[in-house]
Amino acid sequence: MSKITPLLLILLLPILVACSPVADDHFVINRAGAYMPVWIHGDLDTDSYLVVVNGAMTTGRIYHWFDAFRKLEQDYAVVYWDPRGAGLAEGNPADSTMNLDNFIADTDLLLDTLWARHQPKNIILVSHSFGGAVASGYLLEAQRRAKVSAHVDVAGVRSYRELYTIVRGIMLQYAAAILADDSRDESYHAHWRDIETWYQQHTSHPKSGTSASTTHYKYTKSLYKEWNYDADAHNKKLAEDMNSAGFDDTISGPFNPFSFAYNSQHFTENFDFDKVDNSVDDLAVIDIPTLIIAGEYDAGVPPDFAVTTYNSIGTAATDKHFSVYPGADHFVMYDDAERFYNEVRQLVEDL
Repeated sequence: MSKITPLLLILLLPILVACSPVADDHFVINRAGAYMPVWIHGDLDTDSYLVVVNGAMTTGRIYHWFDAFRKLEQDYAVVYWDPRGAGLAEGNPADSTMNLDNFIADTDLLLDTLWARHQPKNIILVSHSFGGAVASGYLLEAQRRAKVSAHVDVAGVRSYRELYTIVRGIMLQYAAAILADDSRDESYHAHWRDIETWYQQHTSHPKSGTSASTTHYKYTKSLYKEWNYDADAHNKKLAEDMNSAGFDDTISGPFNPFSFAYNSQHFTENFDFDKVDNSVDDLAVIDIPTLIIAGEYDAGVPPDFAVTTYNSIGTAATDKHFSVYPGADHFVMYDDAERFYNEVRQLVEDL
């Protein structure tokens, strides 16, 4: 697949620069064929730098538009970046580099660069969703772990195999209860009978991009009705609030949509999620202060999965914390910005 031409990038650059929020520091790291932009917002003289390790395929700058992170920027330096296969990342990385080991190595280069440029006393990883796989994988190795003072794990996916096992169990439990309830109408029973049969037949995590993966994603959304949760209304409001904060113009906003589209496809076609397997058996070596956060209504990464991470890391009980946000979905930092800000701030202040 061809990439954006240098001429087109030159033509778009003035628009992107003129309309993007000004960062307090901005640089690009380069490794294994990928040029990955970094933006730091907040107090560069602070002792504590919060490094956002974002979800798959999106731009790290998306978190800058959330009120919780805007408040954190007033207290600390918050580092946003686009790793390979995400947002504004450029270059021509080989297909073979789209793997967890390279995401971890890219993160290591970012942290080393932060130390060289700013010498922060504390670096705190704030990972979200797929970023949880990168962060947990990073922390498994002692030399890397020594560079990090604390970890905030938000709806983190450290193992897609273990996550699927837990979600599959939840779906089968709901199916059994619903099918045993004679007050439900037959069409609803038929829907959940299909769900029960499908999960009985699919015992392992479906490969990303397949019809089975699409079916799994679709069926988990059936939980929303059981929870009386209107996900469509929630997502509409999320989009409206993001747009009102300045994220609505994709051409002149924080990322180039052409790079975004290419990166999303490049990542999806080449990244093997089945190889992301930071098992509970491996997590005991992680002993740094940790805050684990889950949303009550996150059907994709439910609190039951977050509990297994909390129980398995080796951090002392006094230094690890687990929070479930009532009524929150996958973007808990949006759903309860004040609580998120307060809990993250407390973790940092306790260092």
